[in-house]
Amino acid sequence: VAAGGDHFGLLTSTGSVLMFGLNLHGQLGNGNHEAIEKPAAVPGLKSRITKIAMGDNHTVFLEDTGRVLTFGANYFCQLGQR
Repeated sequence: VAAGGDHFGLLTSTGSVLMFGLNLHGQLGNGNHEAIEKPAAVPGLKSRITKIAMGDNHTVFLEDTGRVLTFGANYFCQLGQR
């Protein structure tokens, strides 16, 4: 379980992720900015997720391949992108 400012993530034993909460900045990783009230799977994940972390308005996933995925606000380059 991981928690951000107003969003939450559940990492399952199979490596999938369920997300819910506010999504003003796209931090739920579902490709839109609509809030989700009940845990829902993150679409489009191709690899097993091994770790999740969250900040106020962003989310980070680590895939079993070593690749890092980031979603949400990037005001202070917290997504590792410019």
